[in-house]
Amino acid sequence: MSNAAINNPLEGEPPLPEPPESQPQQEAVLWKGKARSWVRQLIGETLSRWGARLGAIWIGLLAFVGIFAPLIASSHPYIMKVDGEVSYPLLRFLTPTDITLLVLTFTGVVLYFIKRLSSGKRVMIFLAVMVVTIPLSMFKKTPLIPNHRQYRDLEQAAALGGADAPKIDYIIRAPLPYSPEDYLRDRPETRLKPPGGGHLLGTEINGADILSRMMHASRTALAIGFVSTGIAVVIGVTLGGLMGYFAKAVDMLGMRLVEIFEAIPSLFLILTFVAFFGHNIIMIMVILGVTSWTGYARFIRAEFLKLRQQDFVVAAQACGLRSFSRPHSASWALARSASRVGVRCWNRRAAPAENSTGGSPCSRALRSS
Repeated sequence: MSNAAINNPLEGEPPLPEPPESQPQQEAVLWKGKARSWVRQLIGETLSRWGARLGAIWIGLLAFVGIFAPLIASSHPYIMKVDGEVSYPLLRFLTPTDITLLVLTFTGVVLYFIKRLSSGKRVMIFLAVMVVTIPLSMFKKTPLIPNHRQYRDLEQAAALGGADAPKIDYIIRAPLPYSPEDYLRDRPETRLKPPGGGHLLGTEINGADILSRMMHASRTALAIGFVSTGIAVVIGVTLGGLMGYFAKAVDMLGMRLVEIFEAIPSLFLILTFVAFFGHNIIMIMVILGVTSWTGYARFIRAEFLKLRQQDFVVAAQACGLRSFSRPHSASWALARSASRVGVRCWNRRAAPAENSTGGSPCSRALRSS
């Protein structure tokens, strides 16, 4: 029999289909499908929600601005050459926090693009760099009272000329040449200026640039958002899981506790603590976290109660297994966390834009903290 007859035994029939992929190729495809870890699946499910996407975008923007604020908005030039001498004023005035954040950000970006390292090695290298950077940055001495106007006086003296006038070869400044503490006392006419004329958002009553102050305040906004939301997530997920797992008396007592905390007005509680204990940003973070965990607890409790009735749970219990629940609702908790962090950061950033002497007593108390 000819080869043609073997390949196509019946004349007029369509050719036989191609043989399936080889076993190694099929195993590679299956392994590629299983390569996504539970953490990556969780992140994918979280970012599939629009609220989480918007919150993540806002948090990313705040993080970028907060980390690079000293390089974006500063009265100190990057580099300047005066009378033949080159100096780097911005580096002199970087604080230990600025140095730590910049070094850790650079390390994280470099480790992200090194694909040959495993996740465990990346984490270990990042932690090692952090452990080394934080103590070393403490030896950096930063002037306590910076003189922001000295550079403007220097430029003015060079422009006037004269025998003793300095010779400025070049000065490279930041995109926004105003520090948050630069009140422009040498320019009193700039107070309460509307947007425009070099101040994109105008100036406040003391003459400081509002955009610069908002950019540098991003770190405080992120700290409030992450710490308070982290406290709320830990408490809510823990108590919600306990209520759903044990049910009965534990569930009843837990729900009564949820109702008590939902009846507490967090804003008035903050004002009360500020009145008695003074302005403390850490205290405000803790109060916001302790009074906002009820939403997480309700949802996690409902998920655990639903899982108790699933067939795979009944089968697992029939086999003698006692633990039945996994954090299937973790993607919802992360999505809500991202949106809550974004909302709290926005609320914190909105306060500096108001008049420093105006607003309600509540807003003044929050801003002063």
